[in-house]
Amino acid sequence: MVKGGKQHQGRSPAGGSETPVPTLVMNPSEFIRAWSPENGRLRLPASGPHTVGGRAALRIRLAGLKVHAAVTGVIRSIWREPGRMGVDLAPDAQGLRATRWLAAAARGEEVPAQERARRQTAQLPVVVAVGDPGTFTTTLNVSEGGCAVRWPGEPPRIGGAIRLRLGANARAPEARFIVRWVDPSRPGRVGLELAPDSSSSTAWGRLIGSVGHHPKP
Repeated sequence: MVKGGKQHQGRSPAGGSETPVPTLVMNPSEFIRAWSPENGRLRLPASGPHTVGGRAALRIRLAGLKVHAAVTGVIRSIWREPGRMGVDLAPDAQGLRATRWLAAAARGEEVPAQERARRQTAQLPVVVAVGDPGTFTTTLNVSEGGCAVRWPGEPPRIGGAIRLRLGANARAPEARFIVRWVDPSRPGRVGLELAPDSSSSTAWGRLIGSVGHHPKP
């Protein structure tokens, strides 16, 4: 049960306004069987090409409970059974939090609702500082926890770390981010989560503070 009677918004990929990852609907009992806390693995049905060692991201929704969360991690193995196939996923730190939240909800425990950070539509100039001197682009929306950006060129790897220079000026401050989603339905749209270090938080906080206080619904 979710405290406060609110529908859980999930650990949505930072800054995303659409559903950028596949959704897997599971019965609560099915999810409990799929999660092995002893070895930190989720045994999930999945279709399409997968690579052992590759990263994966998907949204898991528990049927009948109005709860869902985005789970990210690394594929440790691929399994096949008659008529179905899937992956053994090792959730990363963010995915582990989401997995434990889902498991508690599936067991019928009272769990706190986690509201998604408020987003603001804002086209701010930034420089993707993957290489030198970097590539100019703009944000699509921003929040305290990250942003969505127009990604120039080949999409980045989910889970990869990047730097954004927060302005077109060569002396503008930089902040580190983690790539959380790449929208396959809209090429060039990428979701970034702010890295948990003080310098990035300070630089990003100043930039967000310069934007009006009119959150996107």
